[in-house]
Amino acid sequence: MLTLTLALTLALTTDPGPDPDPEQVGPSPAIMHVSNLKKLAPLWYELSVQMKADREADGAFGWMLEMWGYSVAALRVGVKHFAWQQIQIEPSAAWHQDVNSQDPYIYHYTFGVEYNLDGTPVVGGKGAWSLDKRNYYGQAPPKQLSPPPECAQQCAWEWRRLFNEATANMSSVGLSWYERTGGDTQRQKRQPAPELAGVGKAIVEAGPWLIEGGKPTERVHFFKRGIAWTPWGGGSWRATGALTVELKLCSTLSLTFDSATEPTRFTYSGGKRSAGRLDPQYAALTSSAALAAQPAPPAHPLAVRLQGEGPWAFGEAPISGGQSPYAFLRGGVLATPHGPGTYAALPAAEELSLTMGGEKYTLSVRGVIGCYQARLSYCPRPFIALAPNPNRSPQPLIPNPSPSPSPSP
Repeated sequence: MLTLTLALTLALTTDPGPDPDPEQVGPSPAIMHVSNLKKLAPLWYELSVQMKADREADGAFGWMLEMWGYSVAALRVGVKHFAWQQIQIEPSAAWHQDVNSQDPYIYHYTFGVEYNLDGTPVVGGKGAWSLDKRNYYGQAPPKQLSPPPECAQQCAWEWRRLFNEATANMSSVGLSWYERTGGDTQRQKRQPAPELAGVGKAIVEAGPWLIEGGKPTERVHFFKRGIAWTPWGGGSWRATGALTVELKLCSTLSLTFDSATEPTRFTYSGGKRSAGRLDPQYAALTSSAALAAQPAPPAHPLAVRLQGEGPWAFGEAPISGGQSPYAFLRGGVLATPHGPGTYAALPAAEELSLTMGGEKYTLSVRGVIGCYQARLSYCPRPFIALAPNPNRSPQPLIPNPSPSPSPSP
């Protein structure tokens, strides 16, 4: 049973005596004996006031200051805690999206759940679909919240379902909802994503790009929906002409490519350098000549869905920059942080076979909610029995949420 509540989590308390080592005491709420609370509360209050009066402590701890007061007070008076992790889950659009996998009792809605219209997550800002308690400081939410984008993951659907179920059942216990309410979760109208064509389609599907004079690991990726990924952070792009593309990072760069259908180089203005080229590792694999030399694979729904989307990463989604992401290119070529790999449809299966670093993996979307997440397993073992790292459980392959602009190259 999953309950929607403002309460955070559960910590059971006992009093085995003082312990010099700090320990986890939450998240809250805490259930404890009254005797323990009487012993802890005065020092908790005293320490919180002292830290609030200390400019350095107040600046370091901010709105969580009294939580730290509680932790230190519990340590000093010897109240020990047992934190039961399954009691609650703290989802957002970028982590803990799969509510069922943890099977919690409480949905802790501390983080906002933000999505673009296409269902990709937004971190560090507001999405076109936004469900965040901070949106309703002055007014209550509407009685019924609009559904999230089709490709949003489970946490958004579950939170909205629980809220709507609760407000719909209020009349059965003689309660009514507020007459005046705040804005809906749907902040922008939904519009179909534009189809890729011309130079835009070519630069997305051909592979990662390099800035001349930079390191060979400093790759620039262009993805569908106008998403750009660079080692210096994320941004956006759009085709402005037959050969020209506008790339927005912290400043706007104007790129001119050498071909609309088979681009391999570009020049640009507005940055510190002046030119770039298609990564040679991928140019030899995704060119028209390379594709013509091999039989065209049959269309596969999962391959079609993944090609050009991204950036992709293992585990929790990175916010921006850092290690080069994974990308599904044309011709079954897979871009990875460590060099080219391949992907291909498995016969009579809704799965793909991935080859990376000489190892084979299986990529599947079975049991996954949302369009931008998949599960990867090591081929010699049963599916979902083992991830690429045998010491970890199967990891989702998820896209980078819309990042904040960062310095240009």
